[in-house]
This record gives sequence, C-alpha cells and structure tokens, in this order.
Amino acid sequence: MSAIAPFQAFNIESAGGRLSSIISEIGISFPFEDESLAPRPIPTLKKALWDTGASHCFITQKIVDQLGLKPISKTLVYHADGSSFQNVYMVTLFLPNKLYIENVEVTETKALTNEFDVIIGMDIITQGDLAITNVGAKTLFSFRLPSQKRIDFVKDALWILWHQSTLFNTSLSFFCAISFTLAALKIKIMRASFFIAVSALFTLLSCGKQEVVNPRKVSSIVESVYASGTIVPKNEHAMFSLVNGIVLKKHVKDGDVVKKGQILYEISSDAPSARMNSMRAAYEKSVVDAGNNSSILYDLHSALENAQSKFSLDSALYFKYKKLILADAVSQLQLDQAQVQYGISANAVKSAKEKYNSAKRDLKVSLSSAQSQLASAENDLNNFIIRSDIDGVIFKAYKEVGETVRMNENLVLLGDEKARIIKMQVDQMDIEKVKIGQKVLFKTDVSGNKISEATISRIYPLMNESDQTFRIDAEFPDSLSMQFVHITVESNIMIQEKKNTLVIPRKLLMKGDSVNIKNNGNATVIPVKTGILTLDDAEIVSGLDENAELIVPTEK
Repeated sequence: MSAIAPFQAFNIESAGGRLSSIISEIGISFPFEDESLAPRPIPTLKKALWDTGASHCFITQKIVDQLGLKPISKTLVYHADGSSFQNVYMVTLFLPNKLYIENVEVTETKALTNEFDVIIGMDIITQGDLAITNVGAKTLFSFRLPSQKRIDFVKDALWILWHQSTLFNTSLSFFCAISFTLAALKIKIMRASFFIAVSALFTLLSCGKQEVVNPRKVSSIVESVYASGTIVPKNEHAMFSLVNGIVLKKHVKDGDVVKKGQILYEISSDAPSARMNSMRAAYEKSVVDAGNNSSILYDLHSALENAQSKFSLDSALYFKYKKLILADAVSQLQLDQAQVQYGISANAVKSAKEKYNSAKRDLKVSLSSAQSQLASAENDLNNFIIRSDIDGVIFKAYKEVGETVRMNENLVLLGDEKARIIKMQVDQMDIEKVKIGQKVLFKTDVSGNKISEATISRIYPLMNESDQTFRIDAEFPDSLSMQFVHITVESNIMIQEKKNTLVIPRKLLMKGDSVNIKNNGNATVIPVKTGILTLDDAEIVSGLDENAELIVPTEK
C-alpha cells in the first residue's frame, strides 16, 4: 500500500452539533499501475466509516460487483456469528482533497448500513496523522498522509499554558492548566480511549488561521461515467448440435474464415444413414407403384376393362330382348333373366372403377408420404453435418475428432470477421445520464496505454437484478480494427463537457450548493449554482467570479 501524493490532508466538519461517528465521502476503483495512464478510472463514490476498532478496510459485495473486482486471496474474519473466510481484493482509494492511496487490500463483508459501504480501518489510519476536535460544539475530523510528526496534545497543552502564564504572570492559570491536563489523562485511563483525551484537549487548545482560494478558469471540465465491459463480435453466433454422436471429422480450426454453408463438423451417422436408405427404397417403390407402369394399377385396370366388356354384351342382349318381346319372339322369363344380368354387369363395372380410382389415390398418398419420410431422413442425416450459418470467422471450435457430442451442446462460436461492439455495464445510479450517440473512451489489457473511441449505440431497458446494472452497447468507427474478442474493457462515457468555465475545489462546496467566502474580513455563506461535478472540482454556473475569496477549512 502506498500514497500517491507527497503530502496531503483533508478535513470533515459537522454541519451542526458533535458527530457520533466519522463518515466521509470516498472514491473507490480497481487498482491502476501508472498514474500517467488515461483514462484514469472514474471512482465509484461511496460513504466510508472511519473505525479505529477495525484492523483492516472492508467493502460490501455490492461494490465488488459494481467494479468487477477479482479476489487476490482469502482471510479469516471473526464476527458476531462466529468466523468465516472472506475474499480479499486490491483497490485504489480516493480520499477528499485529491488524496488517493493505491494497492489497498480490502476484505469483503456483508451489507452494512444505508449510511456507508466502506470501513476505513487501522491499516489506513496508521499511515498518517489523525485528529478530532470539538470546538464550538462542532466536530472537526482531520487526516493527513503521510505522517508528519508526533502529535502530543498533553505536551502541547503544558507548553501553551506555561507560555500564557509567563505572558500574564498568572500562576493560577498555570495551576488550572495542570489540573485540566491531569483530569484529561484520568479520563483517558478510565475510558481507555485515545480519541476522548485528544478531543478534549484539542477542542480547548486548538487555534487556526483562515486560508482562502479563488475560483479558477479551466479550458474544459468533463463529466463522465465509468463502465466496465467486454469486446464482442457485432453478430456473434453460436452453433449447437441437434443430434447425439461422435465427432467423425473436423474441417476448421480457431481463427479460420468461413463462408455460409461451409462444412465445419461431421458427426457419426450409422443409424440415420440406414434409415435414409430404407426411406429411399420405400420412396422408389412408391414411385413405381404410382406410375404408369404400376402392376397394381395394371391389374385393376384390366379387371375394369373385362367388366366393361361383359357389361357391353349383357346390355346389348337386354335391349334386344326388350324389342323381341313385343313380337312374342322371346318369353317374359328370358327378358327378366337378361335384365338381371344387365344389372349385375353394371354394378361390376361400377365396383371395378371405384377399386381402380381408390387404388390410384392410395398410391399417390403413399408416394407423398414416402417422399416426406425420405426428406425427413435426409434432414436428419444433414443434422450430422454441421455447416456455417453465416460468413464469418471461427472464434472457437470446441470439439475434436473422436469426442462425444450431445444434443444442444455448443460446437462452434463464430461471428463477423471485423465488426465489433463493446458490451458494457452501467450502474443504475448513472444510467439516466447515458444517451445514444455519446462518446466512449476506452482501453484494454491487450492495447496497453492506447486509448480508443467508440459511440453508444444501444441502451437496454432491463436492469440486471444481481448487480443493479444496465447493459449498453458501443460501436467502433469503421477505421478502428479490433482483432480480439471477449477481452475486458475499462471505459469512461463522456456525459457532457464545458469549455472555458469557472470551477472551485469540490471540497469547498457546502450542503445546499453554498460556499463560505471572505467578505470585508468576515466569513459569509452565499448560495451558488453548480453545473458539472467531478471528484475534485465543481463547476460554478453563477454566484461567484474569479475575484471571490473562498475560505478553506484548515487544521486547528
């Protein structure tokens, strides 16, 4: 753990009354290796409790998820419910007044109160000088890093009061000082608390001076939102197996460029091949049976022709007898017999014709069914041959020859050869600031210090409940080539930028957007209108000019 600033300090002052706990605003981000890297990660702003009873710093699971932190180790943590092993992470902590500490080990803990998400422990506190005073019934918390000198309020109290007794020649004052100091020490012993003695003495004896700063003009101030993400193909496509089997042939490898319809894999297919052969034989038989040379239809057609020939004879005889009976050339019995035979022959023709037509329809249905079954068998067989659905590049071919393949198992990941997008996650607190068309500055582990640009192209409306984030996509310009995919990205989304604007240190901005200025030698609180807020600075839209003198709280 190391401080990235030579000497820095900050104060936290209560708005009114003494504080029961010290809670400060803190920024937290993933570790960074070189302060020259850009873009610098925009810290996630949280509230932190300064706890002298904690040996180390702690963060909640929510922060871990928001930053996408990876554990570096585990440690045994004792708590009210016993003990458990918890993940340890490496982060950078951003304290007020541009003070930041890198490579801080923090331990994961369960959700804390709504007031804070971070606990600052003695591993940070012991790196610097800390003091708490309670002058004017207000608590002032001061911290500086690195440690500058030994702070001994008892020694300072004795020296100051001795000096006062000399100036005023008042022995009683010196006696009272001695008495108060001893009383403070007694409290320290009874309460076993460093801060009680320090606060009591420092509240009585502290003094300070007013430091003022002027608002300053800056060429630009930028509001940005941090987002982590991954580079993925614009049209990523996963191909799954539709069958069970064993890889017979593998026709591609990772990185190969393929065309739509190109064979990627062949899977063993003995059973489907046998079924297709059977279906093909059935189809071919159905074609013959339903064709012009069908033996089935030939026999039925011959029976129909015979029935029609006999009907012709019986019909002629019947109508001949109907004429002869008028001349008494035949008997009524002969006519009746001819009429009966005529009816039988007529029914025989009708029956033969129905059988022929019915057989013809059935054979056509059988042909259609056989054709469908053959197509199904061919399709089943095709499922054992994996072909590319698109023109693209193979990112990953998962199976090797001889390996078992299960139905719905992923075989190939492919996508556009060049087109890429950034798939990012934005915290729910920031999502309303993000708009389509905004610029994204990003870098990857692969690109090193190189900063590239992209543009927000899509915002997804559904929140991820597990980490309270929204997905957004950003596209690269055509000129930007990204060879690799599924690599992590750290980015800043440029929300808005102001040129030639007036800013003040953000630490001087008080509750209700007001500042404390020096006016004719007196301290005066005035309201201001703010614009863009960054971790360190606040844009002043109105209420101040460059000549204003802002009072800076100092250590007393």
